[in-house]
Amino acid sequence: MGSLRADFERFIGDNKPLTMIFSHPPFAKQIGELIVLPLVVLVTIMAQPRLNYTMAIDGVLPAVLSKVDEEGNLKAGTKIAGVIMIAIATLIPFSYLDDLISSGILIAFTITDMSVILVRQTSPLDNPCLLERMLAAFLVVSLLSGFLLRSWLSLETTGEGVRFMTLLSCASTLFVGNRIRTDCPSKRSLMGELYNDAPDEGLFLTPFVPILPLCGCFVNLYLISQLEPIGLAMISGYVGLAIGAHFYNLHQRK
Repeated sequence: MGSLRADFERFIGDNKPLTMIFSHPPFAKQIGELIVLPLVVLVTIMAQPRLNYTMAIDGVLPAVLSKVDEEGNLKAGTKIAGVIMIAIATLIPFSYLDDLISSGILIAFTITDMSVILVRQTSPLDNPCLLERMLAAFLVVSLLSGFLLRSWLSLETTGEGVRFMTLLSCASTLFVGNRIRTDCPSKRSLMGELYNDAPDEGLFLTPFVPILPLCGCFVNLYLISQLEPIGLAMISGYVGLAIGAHFYNLHQRK
């Protein structure tokens, strides 16, 4: 069991929650974790071919992933997904996968926060696309602020230039966020101006919009900025693949 623990700790690196499982008796916890972890991973990946199938039907992924055999099974999609997952599990250390998964979830939360703002707010009539431009600028300055804050807090002695850039970036983040709040009206109020009796169909009430979603975006991007360079490179590649899939979908629809 000692050798198994050592091999497991080398595999997952410094992931404290998992290494703690092997730190205390009884052995039932250790054996149970060895049984449960593979089952959780198996259940998680079982749905991947069907998810790829749905995305291929929508044109986001290549059509080969949507091929079904005579018995209704996704043999081609299952083999492709299995090979990719085996390659990832074999070649990429668990600590890097941990960073990739965590940052992917943070990006999903950021997209959700932006979606709430886009659903509830809109650009003014005299300045179309202002909201979209402001959101893009807010994401850029928030991520930059995260990197600068990391540099400021991680160094024992920080230069005046880093401090000035950090304060300037944080101030820019607040400025852009305030412009979104003041210059981009809510759809409900804008509809009330256009139509004396604004209809409420299709709208839902969300508290503290856009302040709360903007705060969520900033926190998510700050956490992403704390990743190591290899983690940042992996999540950048992941986002690049997603963007590539989007343009592939647009090309397929033409």
